[in-house]
Amino acid sequence: MSDESSVNGEDHDTAAGEETTAGVSLEISAYRKLLKNRGFLSLWGGAFFLGVLGSVFFVVGVVLFLASAVGARRAEALRRRGRRIEADFSGVEVNTARSINGRHPWQIVSQWLDPTPYVQGRRLTVFIDPTNPRRHLVDVGFLPRLAE
Repeated sequence: MSDESSVNGEDHDTAAGEETTAGVSLEISAYRKLLKNRGFLSLWGGAFFLGVLGSVFFVVGVVLFLASAVGARRAEALRRRGRRIEADFSGVEVNTARSINGRHPWQIVSQWLDPTPYVQGRRLTVFIDPTNPRRHLVDVGFLPRLAE
């Protein structure tokens, strides 16, 4: 079995498995010519696209992780440094202003007052930021947790 190849415009026959210096330089020359004729995108476009796509997913994941961590840190800071008050349970309703995975979450509604007056009925614990009462956290730790 023989292969036809050309070096400097001349045709040469080489037997299969036969290694010659001209054949090796011919393969290297052909490979270099192939690379020279291809542009950046044809060579690296797939890797570049996958790299950009991976970077986007990485950044989105980091942002979601950091948002979750910041929320947990704020809640813990309110539990430690917040002023503790009691609130009256008003009810439970669906929060239509938010949507998580296409579903609206349930929201506990409570009314909090200065704990000085004695109020009858169920009391909820609310943690309030002393510098900004609009930042508050209702402690719902008494609710049963779902089995995992």
